Amino acid sequence: MWTSFEVKDTLYELLKSMETPISGSVYLDFRPTDSEAEDIVINALPAPRASWQRCTANVNIYVQDIRVRVSDATQLAPNRARLEEIAKDVIAAVDGRSGEDWVCHVVSDHVFANPDGSHMSNVRVTFNKVN
Repeated sequence: MWTSFEVKDTLYELLKSMETPISGSVYLDFRPTDSEAEDIVINALPAPRASWQRCTANVNIYVQDIRVRVSDATQLAPNRARLEEIAKDVIAAVDGRSGEDWVCHVVSDHVFANPDGSHMSNVRVTFNKVN
């Protein structure tokens, strides 16, 4: 039986095959405080204890916002192009990948506003494992 730790470790290994370089790094569970780099953080929901396990994991992509001019004001906005580029590469690296007794699929992706006003892209992945 898998633990959520093993799900995260597997995702970490899959993301090593990404082609898009990022300015930061890939982290498990948390992002370094005050990071301004492009970072990826992997976390997972609890892995149920059953003969057929289904565990959902999140790949959160952090990219600094960009300054845009709207009318006469300058404001911060999500760097959509960069978020999309990295999200597409994450999806390519993990969707449909499998091992001897597991398979993972991308369920969804979405851009979220963080409480500090910055933005991140979330790629949700489901792992299925037969024990």
